[in-house]
Amino acid sequence: MYQKEERLLKIFYVLLRGEEVRISDLANQYDVSTRTISRDLGLIKCILADNRELFGNAEIIYDKAKRAYCLITDVILKANELLAVVEIMIGSRGLEKSELVSIVDKLQKQVSCNDKKKLSKLMQKELFSYKEIKHDEKNLIENLWKLSNIIEDKNVITITYFKMNREKVKRKIYPEAIMFSEYYFYLIAHDAESDQVKYFRVDRIVDMVVHRQKYQLPQPTDEGKLRNEIQYMWPGDYQRIRFEFTGPSVQAVLDKIPKAEIVENKDGKYIIEADVLGDGILFFLLSQGPWVKVLEPKELVKKIREQIKSMSDLYERKRWEE
Repeated sequence: MYQKEERLLKIFYVLLRGEEVRISDLANQYDVSTRTISRDLGLIKCILADNRELFGNAEIIYDKAKRAYCLITDVILKANELLAVVEIMIGSRGLEKSELVSIVDKLQKQVSCNDKKKLSKLMQKELFSYKEIKHDEKNLIENLWKLSNIIEDKNVITITYFKMNREKVKRKIYPEAIMFSEYYFYLIAHDAESDQVKYFRVDRIVDMVVHRQKYQLPQPTDEGKLRNEIQYMWPGDYQRIRFEFTGPSVQAVLDKIPKAEIVENKDGKYIIEADVLGDGILFFLLSQGPWVKVLEPKELVKKIREQIKSMSDLYERKRWEE
């Protein structure tokens, strides 16, 4: 025989998970009368009514068509909110499939039974076809949490890391922040030797040693400012750029470069200026093809010309080889 307190907690937990309950089913499950279950639900209703702020205006309602009770509350994810979150996670490809499925399963428990069925159908194909990014370190989520605690405690660490050319190196660093950009999680840190800000892909960190030594940076990195100024987390200097855009969607360019501003517009030909950090902007501008003509600075114009010439030479060589 279940004790009353235990039964009440279990019924409340089932409701909190977004599941529907029926008095007769609960009476059979706990081997009590339907009247007892009705009193239990009445008591839970009173507790919720007396603690509206604590439970997010939670309320138990009765669905006549289903002959079942369910819980509605402001703090539980709505189906449309959950769908948006899951679609973002799937599109990011930043998590391993097993991690993604586990998180989605947990999130789905926070919505109603009907919504769970709808969401499962909507997401089933996408989850089945999901292809995660290749990771060197399999414990990505665990490492993200570990790094977050290290950042909060301001510990100096030494990481073992795979560079882009697959060279394995060790770096002693002062970790500052974690950012997500273009499929990957990045650790922003100061190099202990050069004192330069560097970006490390978290999934390429295969080992880390936490030192007792603490650090204090005179001017910490502003992650929000960095996110608005950098492209593809590619290092480099600050520069003021100016370019001409004639493509079909200038808004897409403004979205990609948050600090960009239209300074001139003549018959669909936009002159855009922006303050950016790093050389990643070069790759974005090249991706726009003939829609973009870089005007300033001269050094960036020179790099663009060199890249275009290199690409052209590749195709010319291929033509002569054929």
